[in-house]
Amino acid sequence: MEYKLKKYLQLYKENEDNILDSWLKFNEPKEICQKHNIDIDSFKDEYIRGVFSYFMGVIAGEVEIGNCPVMERFLEYLKNIDMSSNELFILCTYFKRTMIDYSYILGINSKEIFDEISHIFDKNFSSILAYYNDTIYKKEQEINKNI
Repeated sequence: MEYKLKKYLQLYKENEDNILDSWLKFNEPKEICQKHNIDIDSFKDEYIRGVFSYFMGVIAGEVEIGNCPVMERFLEYLKNIDMSSNELFILCTYFKRTMIDYSYILGINSKEIFDEISHIFDKNFSSILAYYNDTIYKKEQEINKNI
């Protein structure tokens, strides 16, 4: 799929740090990280920056949508802490919101841009939920079954 966002790819990349910092300013993601003793700076550098790179790769047509390895690593990390799927959804939703907000800040807002950002994030989150159900959730069920 060819995204209209592609022509703004460089503009997003030039604003990467501002975009990531904006995400960290929302209270809910900060509260979730604090609740689970997740260092926000490490989280930003290890996971959120990776999601941003994945997003840029999808827009550029270099990466297939719905297969975000950094989110799979994040889910593996989460299985050792008690983060709910709702909290994971909130973290993803606020990053999507930040990307949409930045389309307005950068002056490239339109319904098509909003729809493309939403499509990419929604397809990715759908894939992440499938990965969660096929791996981590099944492992937890097996452990509970053997207890």
